[in-house]
Amino acid sequence: MDSFLKQQEAGKVVDSSKSFTINRALSREKVLESIPRGPSTAVFRLLDAASEAWGFSSSDTLFRVMSNQRNNSEAQVLARFPEATPAMKARLLDELRRPFGDWSGASLLARAIFRAVQLGARVSVNWSDNVLTSALGLSSGLVLDKGQLNLPESVETGSWKGLFIYIFPASIVGELSSHRTSLARTVYRSCKHPERLLPLEAASNSVKGYFDYRTKPFTPIRSYAFLDSNSDEEGMLVDVWDGPYSSVDDSTVLLDTKKPGKFLFFRWRANYGRPTFLHHSLDSDFAFGEQKCKATFWVETTDSGANVQFYSKGVVSDSVSVKGPPGLVGLVMWPGLTFDLWGTALVRNEEYERAFTWAQARVDRTAQCLRENLDEVTIRLERSSLIKPR
Repeated sequence: MDSFLKQQEAGKVVDSSKSFTINRALSREKVLESIPRGPSTAVFRLLDAASEAWGFSSSDTLFRVMSNQRNNSEAQVLARFPEATPAMKARLLDELRRPFGDWSGASLLARAIFRAVQLGARVSVNWSDNVLTSALGLSSGLVLDKGQLNLPESVETGSWKGLFIYIFPASIVGELSSHRTSLARTVYRSCKHPERLLPLEAASNSVKGYFDYRTKPFTPIRSYAFLDSNSDEEGMLVDVWDGPYSSVDDSTVLLDTKKPGKFLFFRWRANYGRPTFLHHSLDSDFAFGEQKCKATFWVETTDSGANVQFYSKGVVSDSVSVKGPPGLVGLVMWPGLTFDLWGTALVRNEEYERAFTWAQARVDRTAQCLRENLDEVTIRLERSSLIKPR
């Protein structure tokens, strides 16, 4: 069987009339040959998911730090797990030696490490709870890069708490700032604490493509698939604050036009003045206040193709293209989806088709609402200070 496996190609479906079990240690070489390149944000999403699976807060895990090594001032990504137990570290080491076991924090973390290496990063895994000693490379640990994926048998994780993973070079570090504010990161917090949605705050501050140098960031529309208040289904918590809105219909409200000499915002916020013009409820009447939603969609000030991501099994998936207006993005909570071996691409089975069809229908309703109210949005945009002078 080992000889048979070595003759297979990565990504090829094995057709066998007899069931068999793969020895994870012997299949390691083939598994590592199949590492997808993908975006660097996939590495961060896996690190977040691993942190949450281990019971830690993803917002307290990832940091941008400067190297403490002599003659090296390069920025690095630090994945910090100061409370990681010896058992957790031992499971991670086992996953690195024999990828991959059951879906767990350790297996997700191992996936993130290997995918970072595939992107050209050098990954230093330190078992020490002393950050400074780890950064200087004086503590026990290991270093992985494209030329060195083998693990010495002598590697031990130690009997103390703490795990510190450094990823560099800066080409990967540069994506961390945008990931910090993405819905793929904030979804973990919004499942526990409501996301406050104030009238003059946009869901995103991204300005790209056609809108670059033409406007400041704003959100033409944001829509929600709200869940029943008695539903036990997992969802994102949002708190839509009442404010200067007018009702368009039972499911839609529109931001009022700015009156001369008057301000529309009521409290100081770092990103005030980036309005969301339309709020739209997709499956029920719209209501202000704290609610739980299965999905949310909005249009950003970019001309990128419409896409959504799915949250399942504690992981935010890679983006999936949908038919919709340029700049549309969204996140759908859908338990029961299946991920590929590397943890972020979705397997296109029957459950995926159901999730995709459901999401596309909500994207269509969002686009329809925007089309029907586009003139009103344009009027408000013209009266705002969002258009940059030429």
